[in-house]
Amino acid sequence: MRLILLLISLFSLVLVCSSYPGLAATRATFLARTYYPLEVYFLQGNETGPTIMIQGGIQGDELSGIIAAQILTKSLIKKGNLIVVPRANLPSIFAFKRRINVDLNRRFDQDYNQYYEDYLARAIRYVVSKSDGLIHLHEGSGFYSPTYVSHLRNPKHFGQSIIIDTHIFEDRIFLASLVQSVLGRVNGDLSPPKYSFQLFNMNTFAAATLYPEQRKSLTYYTLRELKLPALAVEVSKNIRDLSWKVNCHCRIVKELLSQMGVEIELPVGITKLVKEWFNGRINIKINGQDVAKSSQITLTPYKELDIQLGPNADKSDKSWAVIIPDIPYLNLINTKFVCLKPFPYLDIVQDGQKIKRININWKGTWFQKDLKLPVLVYSQDREIKLARPGTQISAYEGQTILLHGLWLEHGQEVLNVKGFVTNEITNDGQDKGIPIVLAKNGFMSKYIKDNGNDWSFVIQRETERKVRYKWKVKVQNTKFSGLRLVKLLQPAKQIGTSTKDTKQYFLFPGDKEYSLERGRYTLKSFGADENFMCFVGDHPLPIYPDEKLNFLHNGRYTLHIFESRSFAELGQIKINIQ
Repeated sequence: MRLILLLISLFSLVLVCSSYPGLAATRATFLARTYYPLEVYFLQGNETGPTIMIQGGIQGDELSGIIAAQILTKSLIKKGNLIVVPRANLPSIFAFKRRINVDLNRRFDQDYNQYYEDYLARAIRYVVSKSDGLIHLHEGSGFYSPTYVSHLRNPKHFGQSIIIDTHIFEDRIFLASLVQSVLGRVNGDLSPPKYSFQLFNMNTFAAATLYPEQRKSLTYYTLRELKLPALAVEVSKNIRDLSWKVNCHCRIVKELLSQMGVEIELPVGITKLVKEWFNGRINIKINGQDVAKSSQITLTPYKELDIQLGPNADKSDKSWAVIIPDIPYLNLINTKFVCLKPFPYLDIVQDGQKIKRININWKGTWFQKDLKLPVLVYSQDREIKLARPGTQISAYEGQTILLHGLWLEHGQEVLNVKGFVTNEITNDGQDKGIPIVLAKNGFMSKYIKDNGNDWSFVIQRETERKVRYKWKVKVQNTKFSGLRLVKLLQPAKQIGTSTKDTKQYFLFPGDKEYSLERGRYTLKSFGADENFMCFVGDHPLPIYPDEKLNFLHNGRYTLHIFESRSFAELGQIKINIQ
C-alpha cells in the first residue's frame, strides 16, 4: 500500500475544488512544455487505504471514458486514494482518432523512443508505478460474447465487457473472482438487460492466446511487470446514449474500487453533468476577437495567431482546442502559429467534439514577392523561429519541431525531414505540419550523422519543379549539469515583508549525499538548459525550475531528475535534511 500524498508538504500545488465541501483534488501536469501535456489528479481519502489509478482517453475516440474519469475526480474518497488521468492522449482526442502516429496502448512492452506517444508511455508507466492497481476505461465496438451470436456480438468485439489478462496471477491476484463479484451487482439492475457486461479473459499469458497484441497494453504491463491488479472496462461504441455509458463506467469503477479496498461516493447528478457537458459557453479569443459572439473573424496574412482561453474558462473539467484544418491533432491555444497560406476556417473543439466552426475573412495580400530566398518557418517547443536556406538549426534531444512552411510559399510546398517517416503507409515525403520528436531512434540511421555528443539530419524542400533548398538540424544529446537550490528566508509575520534569498547550494547527480538545513528552497539549474523536472522520493508530483521545494522535516530524500520533454531520467541526487 502506498500513501502517495504522504509528502504533500513538499510542493506548491494547484487545487481543484470538487462538488463536496472541504474536498480538493491535487492536479499536476507532466510534460507541460510539450504538445502532449498529461494532466494527473491525486485524491486522498479520509481513511488510509490503497491507491488505485483510473485512466481514460488513451485512444482519442473513446469519449465516455474521458468524461467518466473527469467526473470521478469530483468523487468523495472515504477510504484509500485515487490517481486519475482523464485524458492520456490529448493529440488523439483533439483529432477524435484512435491514434496519431501509433496506438499508445501498444507502447508498453518496451521503452520505445520514436514518437510523442512513447514519451507519454514513459510518464504513464511512472504514474501507475505509484499506485496499487489500475482500472482502464475504454469503448469497444459491438458486444463481447465468448461464442459467436451475430456480427455485432462475438469474441472479436470488446464492448460491454470487463477485460482481464488471466484468471489468477501468481496465486495471489484473483482477477476473475473480483470481476464476477462486481458483475453480479451491476448486471442485476442494468437496463436494458441486453447491455449486460461480460467477463472477458484474454488469456494473454498463454502461448495460444487469440489476442497477442494485448501483451503491449498498459493493463498487461501493470500486471506482469509491476505485479499489480489491472483490468479494462469496455462500454460499447454501438450504444449511442453517452450519459448511459458514463454512468456505467462510474458505477463499475465504484464497485471495482470497493473490491480493491477503496471506498468512494460518486458525485450526484452524473446524467445531468453529461447532458450539459458540451453546452458550456465558448470562452476563447482569437487575435482579440471573441469567437462566442461571431461565426466569422478577420485574420491577416503572415501574422502570428494569438489564441487564448478566457479568464473564466473551465480549465479543470473540459479540454478546449482550436484546430486548423490541415493539422487536426494540434491545439493552437497557447501555441505559436504563423499563417503562411489561407485556410477557410478554424474549428472550436471540446474533448474531441466540434462545437463551432469559425470562418476566416482574410484582410491583406498573399504571396508578396519581397524575399529572394524562401525562409523556413518552424516552431521549436511551441516557439516560432525562422531559418534561411543553408543555415543550421540547433536543438536538443527530445525536443519537438513542427514545420509550418515557407515564407512566402506558393502553392503546396513539400518539406521532407530526411530519415523520418511520418506515415509508413503513404510516406509521401511531406512532413509539414507534423510534430516531429527529435529522437535518434526515430530516424533511419543512413540519413543521420552521429558525432557522439550530438547528431544531425537535413530538412529538404522537395516541391516539384522548385529549388531543393536544405536546412541542417544539429541535435545535442541531453545532459544535466546539476541543481542550484536557493534557500529562502521565511518572511516575518508583519505586513509588507517579502521572502529573501539566504544561501545557495549546488548539487550534482551521483552517489554523494548532500546535507541541507530544513527550510524552503527555490529549485533552479545551472547551465544552458533548464528543461527538466524532478521528483522527491516516491512522491509522484513533478517540480519544475523556479518552483518552491519545502524540506520541513529531518530525513533522507532522493531527487529523481527527468527530462521534461521525453521523460528520460537524467540522474539522482541524494539529500540529508537535518
